[in-house]
Amino acid sequence: MIITVFPKRLHDNPYQVRLARNPEKFAELKTSIDEHGVLEKPIARKDPKDQTVYQLAFGHGRRDAWAAVRPNLPMEVDVRILTDRQMFDYSWIENHDREDLSPIEEALLLQKESVEFGLTQTQLAEKHKKLKDQGAISNKLALLHLPDPVRMMVHRRELSERHARKLIPFAKISPKDTEKTAKEIRELEPDGWKTPEDLIDELYEKHAKPINFKSSWSSEKNFLTWPCKPIKTDPDKRIKGAPDEIPPCKGCSFLREHDKSSYCFRPACLQTKKNLHQATERKAHPVNKEPAKPAPKERVVVDHSEEYMAAAKRLIKAAAPAFVESIPKTNLDFLGLALVQGRSYDADISPAKWKKSSTKEKRKLMAQFLVYLGVDHHRWNAKPPKGTERQLLQLAKLAHVCLPKDWNVAPAVAPKKSASGKGKRK
Repeated sequence: MIITVFPKRLHDNPYQVRLARNPEKFAELKTSIDEHGVLEKPIARKDPKDQTVYQLAFGHGRRDAWAAVRPNLPMEVDVRILTDRQMFDYSWIENHDREDLSPIEEALLLQKESVEFGLTQTQLAEKHKKLKDQGAISNKLALLHLPDPVRMMVHRRELSERHARKLIPFAKISPKDTEKTAKEIRELEPDGWKTPEDLIDELYEKHAKPINFKSSWSSEKNFLTWPCKPIKTDPDKRIKGAPDEIPPCKGCSFLREHDKSSYCFRPACLQTKKNLHQATERKAHPVNKEPAKPAPKERVVVDHSEEYMAAAKRLIKAAAPAFVESIPKTNLDFLGLALVQGRSYDADISPAKWKKSSTKEKRKLMAQFLVYLGVDHHRWNAKPPKGTERQLLQLAKLAHVCLPKDWNVAPAVAPKKSASGKGKRK
């Protein structure tokens, strides 16, 4: 039903949350109404409490522009029968879809919808797809916990929503410091040496304690979930400010994640929990005061007999050529010089001769050097064959090569004498 009503009898939508109007757009609207009139009539309903006045569903800007341009004339309004739910939906459409709300206005609108219609954050997220998920709804509503001066900065877009959310944990602890930091962030120069993150870090250093709990038995992850159930504290031993019961950190409202670290905003509780946790772990993992004595090392008997030396030499001679062939050419010079350096008293493996030799000759010299190294029993720390195997393994690791499969054959042993007196291999 279209009726004519004076603007003063048109009251705001009870779900209207607009805190301020864009002056430039309002001036354009007044000019349009002055020239062409109201092209789209506002929608309203009768006020449930006072039937002589009306509540606008939407069209607040057109009403105010009409009152400014033609103050003494009534305007046409489309009056309908509308429910509270429909009034809210019209308010959302007018504010959110036609002109973006500020983060604070959007939070107020969501809060009103939640309170008036009993919707959970999950239900709000399902209804308002633009806000993606329940976490986005929670972040919006959390902005309302900021001090009023900080909220106005966010509303006027002098402080970004991202930085405002990082100040929320400090709103109850120290509103003054929160407001001070917000002003400092607003006044920062774009190319200054300080960033908003630096100022927020300073707040964490002042008001929060990093958890960083590590011991020989536990880790920070385990500490955050301990204990499974709250532990009652002794009133006589309780730190001032600590609660009657110590809850697990995970899920606690005083726990915050910042810069990949966990912070506690109730230091007395954190210190009490650390004391309890350490005492529990000491009982579960008692520390031995007297460390166990190391077992005595077995004495190694080195056999320097001629038979054993001959067996070691045969082992080296069998393995050395194949091992040398497996050394890459690119590593041969470097490895060879490193091995023969300082052994110039042996004419066959002197550095000078090494540099003048061809690749084939170098491999031959390398094999001779391995044999020489293998029979030098003064360099062994165990029995000759085992010591030789260890030296070859170290050399292979240095050369980045794989030893042939048959290099580490069973250590040769001294031959047994037959009845005729001639040696036979077992």
